[in-house]
Amino acid sequence: MTSYVLKFQETNKSNEALVGGKGMNLSECAKIQGVRVPAGFSVTTEAYKEAVAENHEFKQLLEQLTLQESENTVAIREISAKIRTLIQNIPIAPEIIAEIDAAIMNIDAHAAFAVRSSATAEDLPHTSFAGQHDTYLNIIGREEILRHISKCWASLFTERAIIYRNENHFEHSKVHLAVVVQEMIFPEASGILFTADPITSNRKSLAIDASFGLGEALVSGLVSADSYTVQENTITNKIIATKKIAIYGLKEGGTETKQLRPSKQIAQTLTDEQILTLAKLGRTIEAHFNKPQDIEWCLAEGQFYIVQSRPITTLYPIPEVDEPGNRVYISVAHQQMMTDAMKPLGLSFYLMTTPASMYPAGGRLFVDITQSLSSPTSRDMMVNTLGASDPLIKDALLTVINKKDFLPPLLAENTPNHATAPGKPPVRNVPDPDAVFELVKNSEASINQLNETIKTKSGSALFDFIVEDLLELKSVLFNQTSIDAIMAGMDASAWLNEHISKWLGEKNVADTLSESAPNNITSQMGLELLDVADVIRPYPAVRTYLEQTKNPNFLADLAYLEGGKEAKHAIETYLEKYGMRCAGEIDLTKTRWIENPLALVPLILSNIKNFEPNASKHKFEQGEKEAREKEQTLLKQLEELPDGAEKAAETKTKIDTLRSFIGYREYPKYGMINRYFIYKRALLRAGEELVRSGVISEKEDIYFLYFDELREVVRTNKADYQLINTRESDFASYEKLTPPRILTSDGEMISGQYHRENLPESAILGLPVSSGVVEGRARVILNMEKADLEDGDILVTAFTDPSWTPAFVSIKGLITEVGGLMTHGAVIAREYGLPAVVGVENATKIIKDGARIRINGTEGYIELLD
Repeated sequence: MTSYVLKFQETNKSNEALVGGKGMNLSECAKIQGVRVPAGFSVTTEAYKEAVAENHEFKQLLEQLTLQESENTVAIREISAKIRTLIQNIPIAPEIIAEIDAAIMNIDAHAAFAVRSSATAEDLPHTSFAGQHDTYLNIIGREEILRHISKCWASLFTERAIIYRNENHFEHSKVHLAVVVQEMIFPEASGILFTADPITSNRKSLAIDASFGLGEALVSGLVSADSYTVQENTITNKIIATKKIAIYGLKEGGTETKQLRPSKQIAQTLTDEQILTLAKLGRTIEAHFNKPQDIEWCLAEGQFYIVQSRPITTLYPIPEVDEPGNRVYISVAHQQMMTDAMKPLGLSFYLMTTPASMYPAGGRLFVDITQSLSSPTSRDMMVNTLGASDPLIKDALLTVINKKDFLPPLLAENTPNHATAPGKPPVRNVPDPDAVFELVKNSEASINQLNETIKTKSGSALFDFIVEDLLELKSVLFNQTSIDAIMAGMDASAWLNEHISKWLGEKNVADTLSESAPNNITSQMGLELLDVADVIRPYPAVRTYLEQTKNPNFLADLAYLEGGKEAKHAIETYLEKYGMRCAGEIDLTKTRWIENPLALVPLILSNIKNFEPNASKHKFEQGEKEAREKEQTLLKQLEELPDGAEKAAETKTKIDTLRSFIGYREYPKYGMINRYFIYKRALLRAGEELVRSGVISEKEDIYFLYFDELREVVRTNKADYQLINTRESDFASYEKLTPPRILTSDGEMISGQYHRENLPESAILGLPVSSGVVEGRARVILNMEKADLEDGDILVTAFTDPSWTPAFVSIKGLITEVGGLMTHGAVIAREYGLPAVVGVENATKIIKDGARIRINGTEGYIELLD
């Protein structure tokens, strides 16, 4: 039998789809001992579906709405108004009214009620629809209750709710609305309680907002609220706001806004005792749901009532580490310049590649550094080493270290601690420059061998082979000569910057000396795309086609155009060498350029528009010339100093070392990404076999399994689709989160701050990584495939990895939110001679696309000029 009404006490997990998130959570709260929830019931989604089921006009409007993108605001507004008017005028069926009448009588026919929307997609673990649908307070009388139930149904189609669903990829036809009807409480005060700090994400800290009267004044932003923070049954902070107004219920129904008398405006809304009572209540509710909660409460006649509780959807997950005591985790994403969430299969491969112990959380990886912070030597080494390349990490670490009683007391230096004893720093050998060519040759031979052998593997044997080949990958990545070559370039860069600054007072000279350094596979990749543009430039038909095409298989169509064969050959040759790359390439599951060549088209067109023929040769030669002239100038200046001949000779040796090895730093990752793509193609073949066997629906489903889980699926021909679906949902939520640089076991996210003086007052601070000062148009670009750049633009983005390098040839400055002195963007910016500032918190939000800005890559700041 269809249920149109369910009382709170009749509701359980099995009928959540009938009552929506709000109705379900309130019903759960009502079952918790010691928690007061105003009496009420839910008008189920079955009632809503019954109301619209046979309405053809509604179905037609819904079909129109499905075709609209979020930016089509005029069309959405028009359809929205029509649907809401239609729903409010649909008569409620007599059988539904009869059940509502009975539920009202069961409470009190003369009582006032709150009528609240409760969507089936509302308050999900990863998405809160808070505020998207309507609430009506102090509704009196049966006819008014029925009218406002219809208004709640209609609120499913407000503009804000429609756009919210579009942005969160919910189908309009699959979201239904229940309505919660609840006895009205007329509170002296009300507000919101977060059982974890919504700003820092600290799970031990509760945050309470409180104001007088009904909570509508607070949630609608009409009044500032008192703010209280509670930690371990202690009030740790109080901010008493000036609360000029409050909203109260009227006896005859509805609400009114009242001006508060001056003395009450500045009064503390809750007493200290009430604050602690409410905090304890919050912890009780949190324990019931087993996750942090966002709770709406009100205070009437000295008693707290709960009128809503939902999970907090914005908290960053904490790594699951089975270690006692407080822990500190450092983000791998910030070290690798890839802060996007990774799918489980991608996480697997990175975990199997690295020797460090890492833990997944929120689709990213973290390293537990608690042990390293437990002795003075290892602590200082970590703070100073990481701080040298990323001052924000250093400041974040110092913030944790200075937290009272968070970390255990430092171990005495004479206490044996084999896990953290740093020992003597290794003596670094500077290899023969010819070693670079040998390393590259060996890596290429190893990759070619892998490519041939893996084709012969399938089933469980494929997984055994990949595990075996990962050992070969590690032997290449962590080859001592390779590490020595990388460190030789980095050490020479640091030596030059330090000594030339001391001797001649010039900052960051290694930036210019690094320009057009040889053997840099990543900078070559950018220059070679200029050569592709040269091939296409003479053929207008090809250019026009590329400007218009959205076809991912466009290469096949090129052959029919004048110059198309030449263009196709040039692009395919480029893809043969670099096609395994893409944005976020350390995640094996990401779509590679060779899988979607369209990603390169905007960059090719940009190169055609912005450059003359042979630009790659000219740019490289210009960089070589500037580096050579800088070298000669420095050596001449040094020779004029005391002990000048000795200083010049030593500097010449360091410059030669820098130019011999700094380019090689990019190669090992290129080799790793090559191998990853070979693994990926083999695993997708295994996925196709699973699809043919009916084990999974799509081959890409394998991305949501860890390597060992996928191995077991292939062995048994059985897959847990509930697990795959849960992982896919989790990943969608992780994509919206921003990972912190430092995370504690309390869940606190610590980002760090810059501390510098004598800069322009309005300067936006970052880390200087490539010298120079330029002005230009800011281009804020989050997706390289949408990079419409002009010569002279300053690129502003969240992070760059090697896939962004082709865009660097068109720009004259770089700003990123993430980065360090030796990360990809910094290295390539120096080689191309681009001023660059990285580690600029929220740069893509603070700097508007198209704004004129000045970037100072020497001092590390940006100025907005508009």
